[in-house]
Amino acid sequence: MRFTTLLNRSIIKISGPDNKQFLNDIATNNIFKVNASNSVYSLLLTPNGRYIYDFFLVQVENDLLLECDSIDKNDLIAQLMLYKLHKRVKIRDCSKEYKVGVIIDRKESYCGKTCVIDELIFISDPRNANIGTRVIMPTLSETLFKNIDLQEYEILKMQYTVPDCNRDMKKRESFPLHFRMDEFNAIDFNKGCYVGQEVVARMYRIGAKKKTYTIISPYNDLPTDVKEIFFQDELIGHLLFSINNMGLCILQVDKVINYQDVMKIGNVEVSIYKM
Repeated sequence: MRFTTLLNRSIIKISGPDNKQFLNDIATNNIFKVNASNSVYSLLLTPNGRYIYDFFLVQVENDLLLECDSIDKNDLIAQLMLYKLHKRVKIRDCSKEYKVGVIIDRKESYCGKTCVIDELIFISDPRNANIGTRVIMPTLSETLFKNIDLQEYEILKMQYTVPDCNRDMKKRESFPLHFRMDEFNAIDFNKGCYVGQEVVARMYRIGAKKKTYTIISPYNDLPTDVKEIFFQDELIGHLLFSINNMGLCILQVDKVINYQDVMKIGNVEVSIYKM
């Protein structure tokens, strides 16, 4: 199995009888779907529907393990403490107790499928089962998998248009639907209210005017010093991240239909990548 350790991930434990209700009141997904065999991916938004944090939620016995970007950990804990109020929950940083990795060639039958084997928690990525199985394990446990370069995982995510939120989105500015968060199972449109719900629901009804796309150049690596994407003289989007000849970008949806074969970044011609 091809495995890579994700050194930029941290674990927060949320325990107590109100832990699911507490998170369900503020997060974009239905937290009551989380159980011993199913995990979810979710977001926290501003009241006006802009992205702040993204995270995975896994249930271990009666506790919830929240996996987030390590850069966000302290601020996210502080944000959760603000929302806690009278809820019967405890929030604790457990980053020294766990480490996180991903097996990129293990694909389960459905997103979010979860199981525990010898203290290792295996989670079929809730965003897309094709991008591998996440593994949460005790810090001192030995890794029995063959380690690969992290870049292989990044390319796999790009092939399925999966963004790295901290890298590709702007906190308190980016709208989740522009980054296909509805397609990556981060939002439940049938649950009750949560912070930012009204804006997300309205944008979902009218349709997002911008979306992320994966692009590829057949002959050249993408430029590292140019981000603007043009059709002739019309700016239609921006490059967010690239590796070699493949990149993740955000484009105006109505322009992609007409111009997908003739877009340019600098002097490099690019087209929409399709699996």
